[in-house]
Formats: sequence, C-alpha cells, structure tokens
Amino acid sequence: MNTLKLIHDLKSLKNFIFITLKKDKIILLAALLLGLAVTFQYCKIYSNNTQNDISENILRFHILAQSNSENDQLLKMKVKEKILQKLEPKLRNASSKEDLLRKVTLDLKNIENWGRETLLEEGYDLAVKAELCKDYFPTKNYADISLP
Repeated sequence: MNTLKLIHDLKSLKNFIFITLKKDKIILLAALLLGLAVTFQYCKIYSNNTQNDISENILRFHILAQSNSENDQLLKMKVKEKILQKLEPKLRNASSKEDLLRKVTLDLKNIENWGRETLLEEGYDLAVKAELCKDYFPTKNYADISLP
C-alpha cells in the first residue's frame, strides 16, 4: 500500500510541477510581450519627437520631375544642382531658420528663373513654379543622414 501511495504522490508532484512550469511559461511570455509592446511604443514616440524636432529646424528642398523616367530624373538633378549652386552662397550666412525662410522667399522668382534657364539649356520648354510651403515628405536616406 505504501508503494501505491508513493506512486500516487509522485504523479501528483509531477502534475504540480508541470502545471507550475506551464504557469511560469505563460507569465514569462506575457512579460515578454508586454516588454515588446512598451519598447515599440517608446520607439514610436521617440521617432515622432525626433521627426518633429528635425522638421522644426530644417528646410527641405524638393524638386518634382515630370515622371520617374531616367531622363526626367537626370533633368531634375541638373535643375537641382543649378539652383543649389546659385542659392547656397546666399543662404550660407542665415542667422536662423526664420532668416533662411525670409531669404528663400525673396528668391522664389530667381529660383524659378534658374530652373527655367536650366530646362531651356537642356532643350525643354517647361513651366517652373517655386513655392515655400509645409508639406509631407516620405523619409529620405542620404549618405550620412535620414530625413523624415
């Protein structure tokens, strides 16, 4: 009889250990999922704050091509290079973002003219419009920085 009781006690112990281990795994998994959720939320908040900080301190220069064709993209790059070449010396000594925006606003007509000149030099008679506005841009990765 003692042997049967011992076997019964061992089975009960085994079941207790199995149930305890199962509960521990569930608790561990729940803690891991909670930790991941908190981490992802923190990353999202950090990313949004960083994006807001950056966007408040930069002026993103964007030129739209007529299409994504290789030719139109090359033409866009020529226009961009010409405008930046002309604009950069004028903006180099801007004392603040507000000063930079003021200078760009004063040069909007020149920016249009430089773009148009470049297009005409390349044999294209296309309209050019320059404007200063707040807009959404997808994240752009450059050699040493990613801009939101």
